[in-house]
Amino acid sequence: GPKSDAQVMATGTTSATALLSTPTAGDLVVAFVAGSGPSGGGQTATVSGGGLSWSLIGRTNAQLGTSEIWSARATGTLSNAAIKAALAKAGYSVSLTVVAFSGASGIGPIKSASAPTGAPTASLTTTQPGSWVYAIGNDWDRSVNRTPGANQTLVSQSTDAAGDTYWVQSTNAPTPTSPTPVTINDTAPTNDRWNLELATILGVTTVTQAPPAITSPNLAVF
Repeated sequence: GPKSDAQVMATGTTSATALLSTPTAGDLVVAFVAGSGPSGGGQTATVSGGGLSWSLIGRTNAQLGTSEIWSARATGTLSNAAIKAALAKAGYSVSLTVVAFSGASGIGPIKSASAPTGAPTASLTTTQPGSWVYAIGNDWDRSVNRTPGANQTLVSQSTDAAGDTYWVQSTNAPTPTSPTPVTINDTAPTNDRWNLELATILGVTTVTQAPPAITSPNLAVF
């Protein structure tokens, strides 16, 4: 499965910039962005910089604020590459976590989920062995730490003075087999509105070819 080569985090108002250096050429670079927004909703973000070409993988903003995943492919190694996340509606807090993966072929299944209350949760089914499921979430209601579900890790977490929480979490390790249902969830808090965006980091597949068939010469029968 893929390996997390490097990870950086930055927070700010309206925009945040993280400096990423990678030890391996050709990493898949994934930006996890969560931001607050107005009570009227409709917040979105963009990711740029690092000399990379960024693509939006998934966005969840059905509840207030936004949770988004962006990705790009590095051609070589990166040295203090400035990667920037910016909110479309200015004046609100934003959190940016950037993870570089080696041994990753791309992005697989994604899933968007949100709810006005209840514990954050979403599930998807892997399509390839060695897939690693990551998620980004935001809580518009309170600044309170997440309690991740079983076999999961908080990758990063931040809060702001306005009473928002932003976090990234993942399974503890890549899922070895497929298809396998994978759930990302938190057991607390349970009373806040939330957005949650999941994405699958695919490993590099190898194809094993069968040896050529051995044929016997025609034998004459006397």
